[in-house]
Amino acid sequence: MAGLTTVNYNKGDSIFQKGDEGIAFYVVRRGNVGLTGIEVGGTTYADTMLTPGDYFGERAIVKKEPRVADATAVTDVTLLSLTSDDFVKIMGDFSDLIIKSADLTIMKNCNLFEEGTVEPWQFEAMVSLIEEVEFEEGHYFSKEGLKVGLPDTAIYFVRDGAITVSNTMGQMAELTSGAYFGESTLKMFWEAMQESSSSSVENMEPQILAPSTAYCMKDCKLGALSLSAIEAIMNNKFPPKEGYPLS
Repeated sequence: MAGLTTVNYNKGDSIFQKGDEGIAFYVVRRGNVGLTGIEVGGTTYADTMLTPGDYFGERAIVKKEPRVADATAVTDVTLLSLTSDDFVKIMGDFSDLIIKSADLTIMKNCNLFEEGTVEPWQFEAMVSLIEEVEFEEGHYFSKEGLKVGLPDTAIYFVRDGAITVSNTMGQMAELTSGAYFGESTLKMFWEAMQESSSSSVENMEPQILAPSTAYCMKDCKLGALSLSAIEAIMNNKFPPKEGYPLS
């Protein structure tokens, strides 16, 4: 591919640091790269090890944001590098794919399900069912200690705006683009559903109390994956023959 250059790093070398300007996109050709201190929109993610064939660095270019992690050569590495200008020229508007990729990463790492109980195609199907929604400043998604209704039960992915999540233990977080919330309440509903004899979440009336208060600090745009959408995917044991969503 035109514009690709080969760069080499020795074990222990810093490739970039959190807060750096995003000036290049990378593909691992040889060796291992560690991504540490990953923080996006107020949410912290587990460290990640990249191996040959993996890529990184695209978010800072597409979103025009500083780097959100430290990237270090865990072994001697060879990378293929594409400058930000060449990336945009060749790849075009890559933003939708970046969003879907980030949503998929969140779904795989937010501990909603027991390890090994969800097939890769089911994660991808869930991401395909995320709906884009908007809420005005002051909207409450939950209030700590109050019963949560099924219509409000979803995992939310912050696209734009700011969300405050807090509890009476003194914990508070301001979430912005790239963060997510709602997974704790959704998980409680999901576990209650697994223990219930009801055939569908729509037939349940569990007494789930919100573990925290979440509201819009300003007008916000979110992706929303509802509990009923998750149930629809998890009740299908085989992947669809022709794409998503499932019927």
